[in-house]
Amino acid sequence: MGGSPDPPTFFCALESPLISKKITGFFPPLIFFLTFSLYLFTSLPLTYWRDTPEFQTIGFLLDIAHPAGSPFYALVVKLFTYIPIGSIAFKTTLVSAVFGGGISVLLYLCLRFLLHRLFENGKSAVGVAPSRIIALSSTLVFSFSNALWENSNATEVYTLQNFFTLLFVLILLKTHLLLKYETHPNKQIFALFFTLAFLFGLGLGAHAILILYLPCLFFLVYFIWIKRFSLNMIKTYSLLFFFFLLGFSIYLYLPVRSIQNPLYDWGNPETFSNFLVHITDRKDASFHFSLPAPIIGQLSHFLDLLVENFSWLGLFITGLGCCYLISKKETKLLVVLGVFALPPFIFFIRYWRWHSAYMPSFLILTFFLSIGLYFIRNLTSEWQAKYDYHPSYNTVIFCLLGIQLFSLFSSHIFDNLKHDYWGAGDIYQSVINDVPPNSIIFMENTVFGMNYTQQVSGMRPDVTLMSIADILEPSIYTTITQEGHPNVVIPKTSPGRLGPKIIEKNIAAHPIYWEPGLRGSRLVARKLTPEGFLFKVAATELEIDAEINERSQKKFFEQVAPHADFLDYEERTFYWNILNGRGLYYFDLRYFGLALAYFEVANTMIQDELWSLKMIAATHLNLNHPDKAEQMLLHALSKNNNDSEVHRDLGSIYLFNKDLKKAEEYFETALRMNKVDLVSNYALGEIKEGQGKMDQALSYYQKVYQSNPNFREIQNIMNRFKKDI
Repeated sequence: MGGSPDPPTFFCALESPLISKKITGFFPPLIFFLTFSLYLFTSLPLTYWRDTPEFQTIGFLLDIAHPAGSPFYALVVKLFTYIPIGSIAFKTTLVSAVFGGGISVLLYLCLRFLLHRLFENGKSAVGVAPSRIIALSSTLVFSFSNALWENSNATEVYTLQNFFTLLFVLILLKTHLLLKYETHPNKQIFALFFTLAFLFGLGLGAHAILILYLPCLFFLVYFIWIKRFSLNMIKTYSLLFFFFLLGFSIYLYLPVRSIQNPLYDWGNPETFSNFLVHITDRKDASFHFSLPAPIIGQLSHFLDLLVENFSWLGLFITGLGCCYLISKKETKLLVVLGVFALPPFIFFIRYWRWHSAYMPSFLILTFFLSIGLYFIRNLTSEWQAKYDYHPSYNTVIFCLLGIQLFSLFSSHIFDNLKHDYWGAGDIYQSVINDVPPNSIIFMENTVFGMNYTQQVSGMRPDVTLMSIADILEPSIYTTITQEGHPNVVIPKTSPGRLGPKIIEKNIAAHPIYWEPGLRGSRLVARKLTPEGFLFKVAATELEIDAEINERSQKKFFEQVAPHADFLDYEERTFYWNILNGRGLYYFDLRYFGLALAYFEVANTMIQDELWSLKMIAATHLNLNHPDKAEQMLLHALSKNNNDSEVHRDLGSIYLFNKDLKKAEEYFETALRMNKVDLVSNYALGEIKEGQGKMDQALSYYQKVYQSNPNFREIQNIMNRFKKDI
């Protein structure tokens, strides 16, 4: 590309020895200073929604995070808490900002290295080579993207995780270059591979999702190193495994810390079996490997994220870069880049909708973007030499690209200057300060925020906080012990009875409050009195009248309104859970009008979420509005055709309306998705029996009986069939 010398251009102006000496060595620190300062300017100074307050508390107390534990991240965060300025929340957020800046520096180094190898290797360059300018420009595109920017604003694991990803890429790029000129392995190549193995083990302590790279790295090592130099495979992999274990030994932190019974002791990983369950995230295994959401919708959403972060122009240039590598038959390089781009994409495209999961893919796309930019630079230089157009093609094109970069920056800085960053913790403080002295609060959605408010901010040490999840599934979450809750009585009983027993033993001495949610309210539903955000637990079952409900709703909105503006998706998700929890409480008590109101408000928070749509439909059915229920379920079906419950509920509506053909169709579809669906099997048994198809009816009834032999109605049906036979 380009035997002709470059004409005087924007790049040539930068390529003077004087500028080279001043600029070349300052690009990495300049990038870090610029990006870190930017992330610091927009980062949240207090706590936030979702997992952020959990990580802030864990970093401060050195506890055990949700699976897979992230022990290295916890230790890094703890180091930052010793910074002598700012709150704990601010200091833990600095971790994300620092490693966000670190990602930008590593990305620049990777791009400079890659472009130099592809376009400038073997050429003498005076001053600042174009690879450095293009690497800088491409780095800033990703640094100013929401993908990196928003994940550098909060206490989360994603910037540290992707810092390791870029370290892996840089090592493999360096190794690939060395292998290109070596006919036998040398010490430097050995050192790089063993460093990679160590960092891979250590990186898993930042985020276990890096394990997705393991199979690919295993084969890369074999084909680009072991096979090339005819190395002893067993010996080589054994050495690599040793260095991997050396890094992975950071996970020994989990059982050692668990023995001390910290506040957050997820999964109690002090035994080997619990340790394995925790680090493999067994609790969410069925979710992680579940059927995908509608793939077209997910791909469309992913395309929206790409356009948001790179723009259509950036994606076009990215495509040029990919085509260039293919045309040059850079197979090994494409494989290395694919190793880091494709596994996270394939794993998460099934259900994930946030930037964080796709950051590795976005990083690799930035590689293609830089290659595409260099390709354009070379092509326009050739045109310039041929047609002698003034001003130069390069100057015009890169000025346009500069305008595009500024446009992205302007848009994304507005996205990341969020007002609710300053008030995310206010609702937790409002709730915990509203209860009387020595209260007990059972929490569901507010667990992380309330624990931060008490354990880190030091507010209301007299209040005993308990997680409803710990009561429902102590083997997965944290076992409730007397040592961990010295101010109340923790009775010895079976896990299934622990929540009611704690209430029974402490109700006389402590005011007890319960946060209604989607999981645990049914344990005490008849004993709850709505009192605003929290419901008070009574000693006996009671009736709730309209006056109590009205007073509670008024107080609830008075508590929430000053602290909520719903500008942020994470905030809307938080209140979506809160509102649906209240709706489910009223649904179970058959206050269907109130339940519908809460479900519909929740649906405005996050529109067309499947759970809300199904509950709105179920509530309409109970209000004797089958037409509205049908309309809502058909709408839900248009959003997700893979949910068996929607098909089942539609079948039930058509069965009620005597439309047996449609009912049969929807019930059969539900069974194809969930063969043990009792309602669908029972309904199809009735339909087939009505059609006189007794053998088919019996087969459906038998499935119901096998799953629930104590169901009296199915027992009567099976006895009737036996008599007929």
